[in-house]
Amino acid sequence: MPVAILLATLAVHVALWPVPSPDLEQFLEPWYRHLADRGLVAGFSEPFGNYSPPYLYLLGLVTLTEPWLGSASAIKALSVAGSLALGLAVMRLLRVSGAPNPPMGGLWTPLLPTVAANAVLMSQCDALWVAPCLMAVAASIERRHAAMLAWAGLGFAVKAQAAFLAPFLFAVLLQRRVSAPHWLIPPAVTVALMIPAALAGWPVSDLLLKYVNQSSQLPSFVSNASNPWVVLAVLAPAAGKALVPVGFGLAGAASLWLAWRLRNGIADTPAILRAALLSALFVPTLLPKMHERYFLLADVLAFVLALTLRDRRSVAIAILTSAGSALAIAAYAVQAPWLAIASAIPSGAALLLVWRQVSRHG
Repeated sequence: MPVAILLATLAVHVALWPVPSPDLEQFLEPWYRHLADRGLVAGFSEPFGNYSPPYLYLLGLVTLTEPWLGSASAIKALSVAGSLALGLAVMRLLRVSGAPNPPMGGLWTPLLPTVAANAVLMSQCDALWVAPCLMAVAASIERRHAAMLAWAGLGFAVKAQAAFLAPFLFAVLLQRRVSAPHWLIPPAVTVALMIPAALAGWPVSDLLLKYVNQSSQLPSFVSNASNPWVVLAVLAPAAGKALVPVGFGLAGAASLWLAWRLRNGIADTPAILRAALLSALFVPTLLPKMHERYFLLADVLAFVLALTLRDRRSVAIAILTSAGSALAIAAYAVQAPWLAIASAIPSGAALLLVWRQVSRHG
């Protein structure tokens, strides 16, 4: 079986490797070229790109392969390396959750449809923030709160979407009355990872406002993720754009409420996994300006929950979560708005099922 999984993973990646990616051509390759031309230090002397420095550091490192790999292959290789790191994080979380055969779960991870599509079809790096989030959940099960928060800080430093796990993390901190100094660990880790860019000359003010500035980019964009906002994006884009500030405000308030609601429902490992999955589904479902790949954390957490509990409801949740994400990615790939709207249905059903599970066991 392991050999068959490896061969299937190789076949999928080889088949998807030549497919062109708009993100690769419009964004990632120009950033790669900037670093290849300027060098690993001088390249960071001024702002470039709209991703945070930790990913750009890694992108700079893969420019060293230019004598052997072209830019597209080097960028995709970095994304695949992220998938492998994600597989290790899945294996770790399965092990601390008491699931049978954690290595097999880790082996399956790069073959999951949304993981493979993210890395090879889209050349994206979301596995690099999802993996630290999984490690944070694993540390929460082991009650290693400093490690939990450090992993969360690493995920957030890579991409702001790691904040989807924030309601769950706040719930853990509140329930276990973790001391206040621990709460400073995530911002400390995030700031520390910005220091190399600052030392190279990147303005500190730009680094500190990186995620704020990201939110102002693509001002007309509403959503193409598997959430209700995609309906407005397709059918009433002007109304959706006008409601974006309201959506951010309501999502923030609802996330605080969710953290308070979850604080008494994380007594054992299954409850922790359900609460983390609910957080990863709940936040991007409510938020506007979500991209099709932003449910990857939920996809992988649902996969871990299904392998750990092995009941029909958990398997159904995993299938629905992955189906919603896969439909949204397919809609993006073939530019099919009706498919984007359809993607919200399985994702919404998964959220309702997880909510019922958390309410029943919480």
